[in-house]
Amino acid sequence: EQVIASRPGPPFIYNDVLILVPSSRMKRMYGRLFLDLVHHKGSSALVQPEIQTLHHFFEKLYSSLSGPQLMDENSRLVLLEGLVKERLINSSLFNQSPDLLAPSLSAALAGMIEQFSAAGVGPDELSLKIKDADFSDKHQVTLLVEVYSRYVVLLEKRGLTDPAGMRAYLRDHFEPAWLANY
Repeated sequence: EQVIASRPGPPFIYNDVLILVPSSRMKRMYGRLFLDLVHHKGSSALVQPEIQTLHHFFEKLYSSLSGPQLMDENSRLVLLEGLVKERLINSSLFNQSPDLLAPSLSAALAGMIEQFSAAGVGPDELSLKIKDADFSDKHQVTLLVEVYSRYVVLLEKRGLTDPAGMRAYLRDHFEPAWLANY
């Protein structure tokens, strides 16, 4: 309402406003909200602000840079599932079928790896931090460290990055001009 109130009357042109939201659902809701509020003011003249999810905003900025190619979420999960299967086949970690365990384990590991990566904790640092902990010899911890290490190596080898790597790249190469239009 404050954004709409910033323009005294029609035409309501807000293309110099950027609204970042956490989800696609919120994006749709805000788009509809703008239409409803301007219609309530008695006008149909509206140029909506740019409403983007934070992730899509980062992707848009990143696409104009020369960083490693961003890996999509499905490819990331497939890669992690393959790494988990590889580790399960080559060891007797859980004494279960790799085909049975890999999908659920890879999904859990994907979440953990994303959290570690987003926090700036790489596989080597993770290994150092947990090496003296009482749980460092647990199968799950061993699997996490091994898969995370191999994952990072494969991303580098293939010239790829994940969302956390994309955000780190944007942070390290930030240009205030990216926001000049808003």
